[in-house]
Amino acid sequence: MGDTVEVVIPDTVKRRAIVAVFVVPVAALFAGYLAGFLLGRLLHVDPDITGLITALAAAVLAFGGVRLTERRIKQSDRLSPQVGAIIARGHDRL
Repeated sequence: MGDTVEVVIPDTVKRRAIVAVFVVPVAALFAGYLAGFLLGRLLHVDPDITGLITALAAAVLAFGGVRLTERRIKQSDRLSPQVGAIIARGHDRL
């Protein structure tokens, strides 16, 4: 407690986090909008409104999936940040 440490985050974790937080939700938005737009045209309903609704639903589902995956990853020591080095020892406080 009180040490200054160097935290090492594996590169695979960084890449997966970028994909999970940015790419997956944006891809879900686009796919959801496209699916809703096409469904709206098929059902003779305003395609922009159905596209918006399905895009938002897809984004919410994507974020939910990311959240569930995050909980599983937290349980794995292999993907957790590690202490790379102790830079300075903390002083004992009494």
